[in-house]
Amino acid sequence: MRRDPRVQKILEALADDPPPQMDVRAFAQSVNLSAFRLYHLFKLDMGVSLGQFVRSRRMEQVKRLLADSFLSVKEVMAATGFAEANEASFIREFRQMFGMMPREFRRLAGRAKRSRSVERAVRKAA
Repeated sequence: MRRDPRVQKILEALADDPPPQMDVRAFAQSVNLSAFRLYHLFKLDMGVSLGQFVRSRRMEQVKRLLADSFLSVKEVMAATGFAEANEASFIREFRQMFGMMPREFRRLAGRAKRSRSVERAVRKAA
């Protein structure tokens, strides 16, 4: 199935770094559409709204930062555009999306990293 080229352009703009605050009008203007028409085309092509898509991309960013940085949960929230949300609602959303709380995810990600580094050391020694 072919994507609308305007939706593809939006996806490319969002690929690397979803904006902390999404300006739908600016996105729509960049592809010469009204905000309403962009919402409609995006949902038709992607199966989710533009807002839901951006939010899930930002949550993936959160996951990467939790696994790969020493930032606190609040600092991760601020870095990924969730600063306006209170911590309890953010944690609830994270848990709904990934099945665990952010701190639990960080602990498991750290354990997995340590396990992989031990495995690599054993392979090098052998």
